[in-house]
Amino acid sequence: MALSRFFSRLVVAALALFIMPALPLRGEDAGDMLDEPGVLIKVAKAIGESKIDFLTPRVSGNTSYHLRSLEYLGYVTRFGKRYYIAEAFFLRSSAKGKDSPPPRGHPALLILDAKCRIVSYGLDGDSDLRLEGTKLKSKDGTLLDFGDTDIRIRHSGWPWGGTQLGYPFEDGITDKEWDSGSFREKDKLREKTGR
Repeated sequence: MALSRFFSRLVVAALALFIMPALPLRGEDAGDMLDEPGVLIKVAKAIGESKIDFLTPRVSGNTSYHLRSLEYLGYVTRFGKRYYIAEAFFLRSSAKGKDSPPPRGHPALLILDAKCRIVSYGLDGDSDLRLEGTKLKSKDGTLLDFGDTDIRIRHSGWPWGGTQLGYPFEDGITDKEWDSGSFREKDKLREKTGR
């Protein structure tokens, strides 16, 4: 346990010292003031502590699976709560001392809550992303809108690459609520109270 905590802190420190200064910020103009300037370091720490298999750096035999790059895209606010959006790229190395098989990797889109805990992620979607307001865009146009309140999105999330990016906001619809239709009553109450 202590060794794991030490390793997590070591990874965060290494990212902060060597990788972070070279990473561009997206979603905000590089010249804009960030009210949370350490957010990228917190996202890196959240990845290391997540225990989510696809997001956990590790050594296996003579290969490594590791975070190659991390980009903060910005944040969206839903129901008065801030959610950070980031794009990470993970790489599985070639075997040590060999060229084959070649290294391969995949992007991951991350949504984190205000405490920088990963609340949703999707794998193998587009890369080279930017956040404009609530819209996530790539060079091909708008990919998804975090402001979308369609009941199908609130229940199943957004298709993302080969996975589903779960809907993390408080008006999300569980399978039980979907099957029973009880989410409709919650929506009516939300409309009445304005929340």
